Amino acid sequence: MLVAVVLTMGGLVVVVQTRPLALWLLRQGERIAIVARFAHSLRQFYESAYLLFSLKNLAFAIGLGVVSWGAEGVALYLVLLGLGFVGTPVLLVQAVSALALSTILGAISFLPGGLGVADGSLAGLLLLVTNTGADTAVAATLVIRFATLWFGVVLGALTLVGYRRELLPASVTASPSRGADGLMD
Repeated sequence: MLVAVVLTMGGLVVVVQTRPLALWLLRQGERIAIVARFAHSLRQFYESAYLLFSLKNLAFAIGLGVVSWGAEGVALYLVLLGLGFVGTPVLLVQAVSALALSTILGAISFLPGGLGVADGSLAGLLLLVTNTGADTAVAATLVIRFATLWFGVVLGALTLVGYRRELLPASVTASPSRGADGLMD
């Protein structure tokens, strides 16, 4: 399933970045009545995807993702140290690998945040690779999932506040005007 997802996403990026092919597909789609109604929106979607999936933007996003996942793996390693494990390079590799694999499994499940799937697979992987008890594996899973979930929420909120002018149209960020009667228009 992972291979199918990677191939599908890779194929989508190739089609989007092959502009003549993508525009031809859009023109072909416009011949279908139900698709023709959304032609303008689909063209806007394509133009945005073309910019988003450019090599520069994609490389930056993938690099940022690798650093982020690596940091979460190190955080799990630190959680395991806090639960009494002896710090070794093998434990670091186990922590990073277990977290990365469970995150991928959670993403493939298409549930928000991989809810349940990522948690269960992480606890199971920790049981398997660290030879610990279920209570320790579950504790480590809960601590890291709470920390990484809320870290993402806080980071997103800070980004929204810091880049609100770039992310939100002026009509959303402007304060409403008041009419002569003192009521908002």
